[in-house]
Amino acid sequence: MMHFASEGDLSMNTFFKDLLRKAAPCIGLIALLCGLAFAQGPQAKLTNPTRTDVVSGHPNIVAPTAEGVLSPNQIVVNRRSPIAYKPLPCVDPKTGKPVSPDTLLMLPNGKKVTEGQYCAEINKFEQQLNAIGYTLRPGPGDRPGVTTRIELQKIATPTATLQRQGQTLSSSYLPALRFQPLNMALEVQKQKAIITFAPGLLNTVGNSNRPLTLQEVKNWNYTLGDPSSISVSANGKLELDGTSTSTSLDAEATIAGSLFSHSFNMMQATGKLSSPTKGPLNLNVNVSVIGVNVYNVNQNTTGVFTKSDAPSSSLDESTNVHFTILGIPFTAKVGVQGSIGLTYSVTIAPVKATGVFLPAVNTKAYGQLAVDVVVASAGIRSALTILNFNGNLNGNVAIVPNAKNQPTYSYNAQFCQNLSALDGSLVAFLTIGVDPISKEFDTTLFSFNGFQSNGCLFSESKTSPVFSQPVALP
Repeated sequence: MMHFASEGDLSMNTFFKDLLRKAAPCIGLIALLCGLAFAQGPQAKLTNPTRTDVVSGHPNIVAPTAEGVLSPNQIVVNRRSPIAYKPLPCVDPKTGKPVSPDTLLMLPNGKKVTEGQYCAEINKFEQQLNAIGYTLRPGPGDRPGVTTRIELQKIATPTATLQRQGQTLSSSYLPALRFQPLNMALEVQKQKAIITFAPGLLNTVGNSNRPLTLQEVKNWNYTLGDPSSISVSANGKLELDGTSTSTSLDAEATIAGSLFSHSFNMMQATGKLSSPTKGPLNLNVNVSVIGVNVYNVNQNTTGVFTKSDAPSSSLDESTNVHFTILGIPFTAKVGVQGSIGLTYSVTIAPVKATGVFLPAVNTKAYGQLAVDVVVASAGIRSALTILNFNGNLNGNVAIVPNAKNQPTYSYNAQFCQNLSALDGSLVAFLTIGVDPISKEFDTTLFSFNGFQSNGCLFSESKTSPVFSQPVALP
């Protein structure tokens, strides 16, 4: 599984697009498989899609930037003991020599300012910093040309809460079972190898017996992180149903995120199979990315039918948040970029519904920030994995003959996942002055050592009778 780890600023968006473009030769097969014309004939040739972490197919989906919520009480200032204010010397920032207040200076950010203006603005910041225990003056260990980074303020991460979330998820896993990448061709062979009880004989057997039904429902639901800052969540359901005349499979999954109280669905996927003894068999698979439908198949067929595909898309979801650094108001754009994919294969036949669904999500954070202050520059430094996720959802339900050649419900249900989430940091920075009278003052928007999780939430195989046996009279 690819683990994004990047450090960017205002060029993060360009960096990510370059990354996908460079990866394109490696993922051409999936791009070929998942154009928008997905419909195939009833006897379509079986394909075996390649599984990759970064997938491509549907054009990039970019959501309009939403407004987030970042209240002032979420940000904690790291105050120190105040320092007595003493004005910084009014000298040329490059040479350190006294110059006339009218001398025109060219700053590294390309802006021009007189020495008098520069000195006045620098000392205004110095006075503010002194009040909370900081200074622009070089300190012990500071070296010319090397930026000194100071965490001036931060959004406090509820570390204990996040750790409990990870422990709760880990404790819900089945012992000794771990996520393993699946061989799709082998899974299709297993689907086809399930031999059903002759559908035409079910009515005959049922004439003297009472039909029984089967319903098995498996659910999962968890959240990692804090929705008021950054979080990810997943929920889903696998339902397997059987009657004496049909079987069906219903799989649903949603992978969502939240940026500063703005919630969104990264992926919503459904797969529904209906396999009656008579009439058309039906396959319906649907995938949406941040609310946009990128894939839909609704297909009727007769007889044994197998279909495999790998729809995919890239995404960009963002929000604006507002805060201040040293009294300067900022609007920061914080977003999630990445790729979404669903590799799947299903086989249906009368009274047999089988499917394997392999969702994949790879996303990271990015940010944009600017400041209109002559003696300062700003940006966002991002090295934060939002979610890298691979899942295996495998289910089948069929009416098969048992050892006595009696019709029997047989089902299998398993969901395993491997994920890395909320790993790294997202930092807004304000750099004030020109070396040697300059420092970077950071606002940590998010920082956590991440969730690493691998396991299976359920894995079950059972059989049960389709009909009750007649009761002998005394």
